[in-house]
This record gives sequence, structure tokens and C-alpha cells, in this order.
Amino acid sequence: MSTPELHTADPARAVALDPSDAASLVAWLDQRQQQQHDALAALLHDELGSALTALSMRLALIARQTVDDTKLTAQWTKANAQLAEISQTARQVQRQLRPAALDALGLPAALAELAQRFSEHHQCVLDSEIDAKLTALPLQGAQTVFRIAQEALGNIGRHAAATTLRVSLTQQPAAHDTQRVTLEITDNGNGFNAARHDWRASHGVRLMQARAASIGAQLEIHSMPAQGCQVILHWPLAP
Repeated sequence: MSTPELHTADPARAVALDPSDAASLVAWLDQRQQQQHDALAALLHDELGSALTALSMRLALIARQTVDDTKLTAQWTKANAQLAEISQTARQVQRQLRPAALDALGLPAALAELAQRFSEHHQCVLDSEIDAKLTALPLQGAQTVFRIAQEALGNIGRHAAATTLRVSLTQQPAAHDTQRVTLEITDNGNGFNAARHDWRASHGVRLMQARAASIGAQLEIHSMPAQGCQVILHWPLAP
């Protein structure tokens, strides 16, 4: 099976990514991975959630018995703080495995939540333009777009040192009276020379490309050193 090939559409500023015949395999793998994620998220919610609740109740009982014991009270305070951190981490893992907003409210709400959490964690200014009406999108496609957004933001967090972030999700008319959804993620970070970049070593980007191809979408990456990076996904909707 051939691997995705990445070609520079404009040597000065862009790289356009061609579809790959690995798309069907990636779609199948993503579906299986999502099933595993769902099972793990349920396990975290049911088993770990119950255990953390029981531990919280036990600590509450201990607190009543340590009112006059300064050392034990200090230990209880530390243990309770650690419990809160573990509970928060468990919730974050659950959101990564299966964003509740994606199922309950659709892609716009899930993407808005993802961007907001990223902005807060990395302390960058967020500018978002997300069409809240795009809630009736096909589930598999919406999940794929969300995973691509996760990967793009992960790359920004690891490499860009950005101070501003723009995330947009819009729908526009396309050819033959159809519609297309466009995701754009832009940062003002370090950037890189897209024309000279070795895309064969960029496994995350190659996976993004294969995922895009699995839903018939087109992925573009525009970047230059010290000029940030822009990821654009065009997803044509079936008539």
C-alpha cells in the first residue's frame, strides 16, 4: 500500500496534500480506535469514577475525626488535593477519548470547547469563528474533522510557541450546487519552511492527510519561518 505523498503547491507559502489510497484503511482504523476509546471512556466513568467517589466519601469521614489533630488534618488536606487532581485528570482523559459535546451538541460545540481549553492551557489569545448551526453533519466526518483539529492544535502546542490562535468552522457553497465545510486553524508561532520540510518524517501530518482523504476532504498547510502556520481542511458534503 502506498503512503501519502506531500507536494508543495506554492514554494513560497504552501504545501498541498494529495489523497492517499490508504484512506479506507485509516477510516477503518479510526472507527476501531473510536470503539476502543468509547469502551475505555465508559470504564473510566463507571469504575474509576465510582472508586474516586468512594475515596472522597472515606476522606470526608476521616476529616470528621481529625478536627483536633493538626498533623492528620494536614495529611488529609494533601490527600484531598491529590484526589481532586486525579479526578480532574480522569475527566480530561475522558474528554480526549470521547468529547461529550461532540455527541450531545455536535462538532461546533466540541471544537469550541477544544479551542478554549487549548487557549487557557497554553495562555494564548483565542479568536474563533465557529458556525453553531453546523450540528447535523455526518457523525463519522465530524469525528474525523475533530481528530484533525486535535492533531493540529497538538502540533501548535508542541512546536509553535504561539501567543495567538484563530479557529474557524464555516460552510460555503461548492461546485455543482453542493456545500463544503471548511476548518481553519491559524497561529502566530515559530512557523517553518513548508517548501523545504521533510514531510516523510511528519507522521502526525501524514495521518491528518490520510484522515482527510478518508472523508473526501482536502488538507492544506501553509507556513513560513517566524510567520506562523495555517491548517485548512475543505470537506465537501454529499448533496
